[in-house]
Amino acid sequence: MLFPQRFKLKSAEYTVAGDYYIPKGDEWFELDEHTGEERFYLLASAGRLLGLETLINDYESADASKKPLLTEEILAEIRQLRKQHLKFKTYAERPVNIIGNLRGTEKAETAGAHDIAKFALEISADTFYSRTFTIDHR
Repeated sequence: MLFPQRFKLKSAEYTVAGDYYIPKGDEWFELDEHTGEERFYLLASAGRLLGLETLINDYESADASKKPLLTEEILAEIRQLRKQHLKFKTYAERPVNIIGNLRGTEKAETAGAHDIAKFALEISADTFYSRTFTIDHR
């Protein structure tokens, strides 16, 4: 869970039309030594997604043996939310280029070295938005 941080962001800390970078500031996602498919789910909603919040909190407090089942429940909840808010008869996402073509084992450069705003995408929706970002980490 990256935004709002732990579901406790106060309304005074953001505005509906504000600009938000995820992760915030000069933080970057970094790939570790574990290869494979990496998925990020971006969900934005005009209202709180209490069922999903509960599942995420349960996952974070669960012991390791229960996490695989809770992961499946979280993904099922995301699929259900998408279906619930689907405007069209079929659902399709187009691939999106993301910044991060750099390869190597050295620590990534600081964010200040890149103008992130030129890679940012503006997202707008009436009540709900969903997008999956997949990285083929080799």
